[in-house]
Amino acid sequence: MLLNDQLNAVGVAWRLLAAAIFLTLASVVLFHMMRGGSSRTWLQLLVIWSIGFWIIRGGGILIDSQRTLGFKTVHTVLMFGTFALAAMSVSGKRD
Repeated sequence: MLLNDQLNAVGVAWRLLAAAIFLTLASVVLFHMMRGGSSRTWLQLLVIWSIGFWIIRGGGILIDSQRTLGFKTVHTVLMFGTFALAAMSVSGKRD
């Protein structure tokens, strides 16, 4: 991403921001879990962010005629993998 010549500064910045949000939310959930506290609220925020991100980003990738089939396939697998993990994480034991 950082070395992609086809991306301008705004394209790189929003991708870095999206990654930072994912990593921050996941880190907070992990921190709360390691300390034995409730991470339910943070987990819900991570799930909402993940699903919302992939609906918008994944949908955009799928309808983009500039993308290759391989690119679309990889990102579709990532999208549905995220949906599956999100569903499993919120359907488990309640705090």
